[in-house]
Amino acid sequence: MSEDFSQTVILSPVFNDWTAYRLLLEKLDAVLQENQLSATILAIDDGSPIAPEECVEKWGEYSAIKSVEILHLRQNVGHQRAISLGLSWLAAERPEVQEVVVMDADGEDAPEDVPSLIGRCREEKHRKIVMAIRSKRSETLLFRVCYFIFRMLFRFLTGQRYRMGNFSVVPRCAMETLVGNSGLWCHYAATVFRSRCPYVGVETFRAKRLDGRSQMNFVGLVMHGLSAISVYLDVASVRMSLLCMSGVLFLGVGSLGILGTHFFAPLWVPTWIWTLLGWLFVLIIQFLTIAVFLTFITLGNRQSHAFLPIRDYPFYIAQLQTMWSQTNGEERSNGKE
Repeated sequence: MSEDFSQTVILSPVFNDWTAYRLLLEKLDAVLQENQLSATILAIDDGSPIAPEECVEKWGEYSAIKSVEILHLRQNVGHQRAISLGLSWLAAERPEVQEVVVMDADGEDAPEDVPSLIGRCREEKHRKIVMAIRSKRSETLLFRVCYFIFRMLFRFLTGQRYRMGNFSVVPRCAMETLVGNSGLWCHYAATVFRSRCPYVGVETFRAKRLDGRSQMNFVGLVMHGLSAISVYLDVASVRMSLLCMSGVLFLGVGSLGILGTHFFAPLWVPTWIWTLLGWLFVLIIQFLTIAVFLTFITLGNRQSHAFLPIRDYPFYIAQLQTMWSQTNGEERSNGKE
């Protein structure tokens, strides 16, 4: 049985991928109609130099999709921050929305998985975020190796496992929590983990792009990983400080052992041992410096006034544009608010 479409929004950040996004909407409409679901579409235009009208002449006639809207941002802020602004805008401006599907605009988040994610969210009575877990990936071997390294680094620095991306369904109660968390400005999935919002995982597979090539380069991927770790900056700083102090303790014990051997044991100590002791002393000073530096970073971060999405999002919103609406049955490419 279909629910009121105003309660479900499918949110996607878009940067120039308007052709792929149109193809995605066609698939989404067919999947939603097949599963007797309906939704409104909200695209977050992340400062695209290419206007939607330049790539898409007509958005088509949809059945399960009730309207297609584009929220234009004043500038390019990046994929994660676009999601943050979109969720904040929905939380503030659309109180009727009860669940938000967050997914990529290029088709790599398979439309076929949307009904199962929505269904699981409703089974949980909108009390938990439903996150897609990638059981099968379509990326290159190099990407998989880099992703594995990132996951190990994330686990080491934060103590948390990282298996999930942006593809998810966020119920209203969780959205209200997330938009009040400054970490959402840096990384969506990491903020879900850090906020301690209850969530469950659903196995999915990663599909292939519907059109064009990915605009994410290696530098962008590294920044994406660092953004996830930055949400846990205080935790990572403390763990690194403890590691540095452990290093100081290990080197200190080693140095004392060498000195004890020289002064108290009837053993001959080669001259190069004194050079080694000098290097150990330098390493001890460096480890102590790093530990103190990380401690002050942690303390300073706790006192800083961070970006708060629900409070600061209006500065980045340019306008809302309705591209198509089922209420009047026609395309409205110039309908702006």
